Amino acid sequence: MRTIKLKEFASAEELREHYRQLQERVSRRRPPPPPPLTPEPPPPKLTDPEADRIGWLNRSILIKIIMWEVSRHYGMTPEILKSPERTRNVKVARFMAVYMLREIMKMPLTKIAHFVGYDDHTSALHALKMMEKMIEITDVKYAVTDIRTKVTEKYMREVMRRSQLDIGG
Repeated sequence: MRTIKLKEFASAEELREHYRQLQERVSRRRPPPPPPLTPEPPPPKLTDPEADRIGWLNRSILIKIIMWEVSRHYGMTPEILKSPERTRNVKVARFMAVYMLREIMKMPLTKIAHFVGYDDHTSALHALKMMEKMIEITDVKYAVTDIRTKVTEKYMREVMRRSQLDIGG
């Protein structure tokens, strides 16, 4: 093990110069950086504008279905879910809506906050954290599974119905 001699410096300029010299010594000892990894090619993009339109249409349908199923599970309407009411049942339903929108849709918190009637993304973030704690502690995980199953079934029925309408007409 090498010992390092401490040196007293008369000025800040001497200290800076000494620091620069030390950096040069250390940089000479470092191995060269590894070559950059080549990134994977991006997945092919859809060229069909109709498929893209249907994708966005399906997103809006899925958001409505999630809001409807969450509010129905807690015995209220989606309008009450978006209202500024702060009773426990409404708050828990909002927490669930935030959690489901984030888990199923992978939406940003700002948009989630807009859909559930929060002022900004921090409220949605708080709701998401509270819901994750509730899932660990209570039996809310069964409600999450139940709502997710209903959302999936309803969404698939709606997509099939709309695709039949597009094919038939």
